[in-house]
Amino acid sequence: MNVLSVAATSASRADAARTSSGRSSDFAGALALAQSARNAGPPPTVRSPLMAARLVLPTREAVEELAAGVADKLAARLKSAGIAANPPISFSVDGEGAIHAGGERSDLAAVEALVANDADLVRDIRNTTAVASHAHALENGGHLQFQRAYRLSANSQEVVAQYAGLSADSHGANMSVRFSEVGIAVDADGKGWIGAA
Repeated sequence: MNVLSVAATSASRADAARTSSGRSSDFAGALALAQSARNAGPPPTVRSPLMAARLVLPTREAVEELAAGVADKLAARLKSAGIAANPPISFSVDGEGAIHAGGERSDLAAVEALVANDADLVRDIRNTTAVASHAHALENGGHLQFQRAYRLSANSQEVVAQYAGLSADSHGANMSVRFSEVGIAVDADGKGWIGAA
């Protein structure tokens, strides 16, 4: 062996030793990090409020369920405020999202104020009329095939895409919720659509 080959072999062995010792110290560091992570417990769970929200489909059944929830809350709120459920009270939502009470009663301002001060009730009335608007348009615009296809489909996104333009050109009915001691109804353009009140 000549001097150059001995120097090259020595350098190669030194590089191999450095790489080997570097790998073992990197492995030891990774092992220590993994052990400390294991001892720290599971990572914190971050929940998005959007993920907690329940998906409500625009169906007659969903509107009935939402309206029943509104009826329960309205009955409790009116009773606690000493406001009679009769004559019937109609609630509509304007373009700004404000709730308006209507009906042949002298206490509509008090009813409207009662609802306006209850964020949950405002949200529930808005959601009920919004879902009702879509469900009514689908049902009365010849769109029942969308609901059937959606319920039977294994690929709901495909069905939604297929039927997306059906109600785009039509103006939906003005929806309202009508409450009385008899129950709750959802009206479309002032005419009964679901329920009785």
